[in-house]
This record gives sequence, structure tokens and C-alpha cells, in this order.
Amino acid sequence: GEAHGWLPGDYGSSGALPPWQQDHFASVTAIAAVRGDADARAVLDWMGNFIVGRFLSRERGFDPHDGAAYLIAISPENARDRPYRSWSEIAGATRARGWANAGGWAKTEGNYAQLAIASLAAFVDATGSEAAGRAHGWLTQANAPFTQRANYVSGPKLSIVPMARRRGAGGRCAS
Repeated sequence: GEAHGWLPGDYGSSGALPPWQQDHFASVTAIAAVRGDADARAVLDWMGNFIVGRFLSRERGFDPHDGAAYLIAISPENARDRPYRSWSEIAGATRARGWANAGGWAKTEGNYAQLAIASLAAFVDATGSEAAGRAHGWLTQANAPFTQRANYVSGPKLSIVPMARRRGAGGRCAS
């Protein structure tokens, strides 16, 4: 369906997907793709629909704030073999389970947005995707938890921006 591009796995809540785990995998995959690994690039291209799409699918019913939530609903409870196919299905089930950010950041209590920003930056570097650049730009400006300048100063490990921005091509880091 339209919301493909995520890797399945077991997590503590049935039918849940932690987007931040996808970010960890995508970031490492992007590094391999930048280094010339064609298989990594193929996986990254496939994952882009989810990694990028969760921040650009508002028109399809998915609140981009939920792209950095701790959990989103990816299938009915106890039915992992029947994943939701649309962003609106994921959004509705995420809200129904009380996992949605509801237009703010109530369910983004850790550095999940930092991880998403880092994976989007790595995705831009590996693919040159304009859509990933737009998603990165939205999230860096969205005032998500742990994305303020002071957070990156005190913990710079995830202070990753696309290469074009490091070269001075415009844009700014989260402040």
C-alpha cells in the first residue's frame, strides 16, 4: 500500500512500530549507500516511502508530528500479518491506541525527533531526494523535543545535517 517501506519486527505492543528504530536502520543503510553499496541503496530507496513519507503525508491523513512519536500503529493488534496499507489507517489506529501526538509532541518524549532528523539528513546525502530535504526542513523547524540548539550542544552525537547544508548551501540547523 501507500505506507510501505518499513521493516517489520517484534516490539512490546502488538501491532506497534517504533519509527525511531526504522531511523537507526535507515541511517546506517544510508552510510553504506554513500560508500557505494548498491544493495544498501536499493533498500534505502524502498525505505524512503516510510522514512520520508511519515512527515509529508498530512494530505493523506497522517499528522507529521506522529512521524517522530515513540510508537505508531502499523497493524491491528494481534494481526501482524495484516499491516495497514494507508497513512490514514495508520493515523486512525495510532490515535485510537492513544499513541498520537495530536498536533504537538506529547508522545515524543525522548530523542526520537533527533533520530528522525539524522536519518533524513543521511537519506538526503545518499539519494539527493528533494522530498527528504523537505521532510528534514519541516522537522528541524517544528520545535520537536530535544531538537533545540542546547540539546545538540550538550549531546552532539546526532547533530547531523545534509552535506549541502554543511557546505553552506542554505538552511539552518535546529535552534
